[in-house]
Amino acid sequence: MGRPHPRRGSSRRCAAAVSTSYFAGRCLWSAGYIADLLAPSLGLVVEIDGASHRARQKADARRERALARAGYRVLRIDAELVMGDLDEAVARVRRAIEELRSRSP
Repeated sequence: MGRPHPRRGSSRRCAAAVSTSYFAGRCLWSAGYIADLLAPSLGLVVEIDGASHRARQKADARRERALARAGYRVLRIDAELVMGDLDEAVARVRRAIEELRSRSP
């Protein structure tokens, strides 16, 4: 399905804390992009945005549109939140999971 991608510290931390069966074990290519966290059965991509993303807003917007066209919802979480308030970051991911699960037939 895709190639493994080395995770940054904030992505690893969030993945370890969320650890649900929905997420693929590693970052995978999806719609031609690398996802920090990918839950293919839900159509959820979680992106942990660090400082480099501030300079890449246009590219990130294109990527998000491409993922949306491929049927994915993209949840963006700031890396500072993951590192500073992991519980809140995980709560946001879990809310997105529950929202998507409630929409599934």
